[in-house]
Amino acid sequence: MSGRAKTVVSIVSPHKAHFAIYLIAHLNVGFVTTLIPLSFSFLTCRSGIPSQQMFWIFFLFYTSLFVGTMANAYLNKKENELRMLIVTSLLMATTLVAATFVTDLLLFTLTFAGLGASMGIQFSEINVSYLKMFPQQHFSLLHTLHLSHSLGAWLASLMFRIVPRPDQGDCRELLFDLPQK
Repeated sequence: MSGRAKTVVSIVSPHKAHFAIYLIAHLNVGFVTTLIPLSFSFLTCRSGIPSQQMFWIFFLFYTSLFVGTMANAYLNKKENELRMLIVTSLLMATTLVAATFVTDLLLFTLTFAGLGASMGIQFSEINVSYLKMFPQQHFSLLHTLHLSHSLGAWLASLMFRIVPRPDQGDCRELLFDLPQK
């Protein structure tokens, strides 16, 4: 192992579990924030919501993500960080699954707003907790978090594709670009 790798390992060793949780959570946020824009056409087709209205739903999603990030400054002082990560992860999973089944416009919009807020809270919580855990070494280790986020984004873009286009017939999703029968 090189000198730099040994330094990173020695810094992370006392906090292995927290470090792994933060990496996985950042991968999750990167995956979901990339998957949602990629699935715009699929969600438009599946829900029957016109793309003009879907644009505003996505706008609300990203606004809620911003508000969630800002709200974490208050929540960070009041709540336990691991509990907050668990709650926001469950909320993210629930709203992401619910978004594929909801056909009512208001419920769909509220589902996306909840998803955005929970992702904003989680993203901000991970960064703040990470900086608390590694106050002196945060510059080199913060790159690890962003690498994990990028990996999640890369996996989402690698896995997801829509075939055929929603205006050309039935909407289906393809994972890993495998042909479907």
